[in-house]
Amino acid sequence: LDIVSTSNATARIEGGANGDASFKLTESGNSGFDFTYDGTNNNLKVGGGTSGSFTTHMTIQRDSGNVGIGTTSPTEPLTVSKTASGSTTQIASLVNPVGAASTGVRLWMSGTNTTTRGTFIDAVAESTSNDHTLRFGTSAGSSAPAEHLRIDSSGNLLVNGTNATGK
Repeated sequence: LDIVSTSNATARIEGGANGDASFKLTESGNSGFDFTYDGTNNNLKVGGGTSGSFTTHMTIQRDSGNVGIGTTSPTEPLTVSKTASGSTTQIASLVNPVGAASTGVRLWMSGTNTTTRGTFIDAVAESTSNDHTLRFGTSAGSSAPAEHLRIDSSGNLLVNGTNATGK
């Protein structure tokens, strides 16, 4: 199937009323990926599998735009789910793989904007020997957020300070 245009091109797969429309990318043996529009539930499902047995890995709801990874019923703009009964499971990794001192990642949370007002949690490799700190920052009034709490690599809780000297 080739679709060629000098401006805009569209390919359309249409199911019946409340029906499904699918596009599969497979290799011999029916292993690969499946993209399905679920007409009954108005969801786009992305899945994968082997030997023709496909599992839904991600769902995008048509009306809300909610995205679910590991769930077919996302309740928030992003819902990530992984079952691990009786244990803690890692469901996400935020990694800055540079390996240099003072390198880390930031989780930003704000009710205002994405750059200047809000709160953050930083995970920082303080040296190349991989001693990590966890830093928490908040903002007051019209101020940019600043670090106010830190847990250092020894487990010390530091309030309004950056080292355990004189604790």
